Amino acid sequence: MSLICIKRDIRYSPSRVLWDCLVCIMQSTLHSQNIIHPTAVQMQTILKILKGCNILCAAETGSGKTLAYLLPIIHRLQEEPFTDSERNIRAVVIVPSRELAEQVTSVARSISRPFGLVVKVAGGGRGVGNIRAAFTHGQPDVLVATPGALLKALWKRFINLNELNFLVIDEAMLIQEENVFTRDGIRNSETQL
Repeated sequence: MSLICIKRDIRYSPSRVLWDCLVCIMQSTLHSQNIIHPTAVQMQTILKILKGCNILCAAETGSGKTLAYLLPIIHRLQEEPFTDSERNIRAVVIVPSRELAEQVTSVARSISRPFGLVVKVAGGGRGVGNIRAAFTHGQPDVLVATPGALLKALWKRFINLNELNFLVIDEAMLIQEENVFTRDGIRNSETQL
């Protein structure tokens, strides 16, 4: 691990310096959630994500994976505000269940609220009408969705992903096991429309 020197000859890893920078920018939000120090997963991934690297991360529940991808995404989105008169989806987080979608959305909203970023959720099992209703007041900056809800929103043209910069597949193994994005899974979803 490379080290850089800062005033008073205190040595930090680049990941730690980056964490300190993120904390400065998002300080009140992180501190209000008692988030003071990065987890090992966050130390290993945040800098890479900010550099534009693709990440495959496997870690236990409670290891900080959600913030490991949300913090750099929110940081980048707040640095580059939307430019059109209309807001466009710039980040999509795909999760396997409606419950996880609600949890991730709650975390994303809490850290993005100070920057005026909009986070919406499209969870499965609620029907096309509820998916449409989620987008009646415009597109979010960040969309958290289940695979089925995302496919329905795309097929019905409720959303536009032309400005997409970030795609996260959370719990990818569970999503893969459900075969949602296979040819048969897509056909099954089409018949449910």
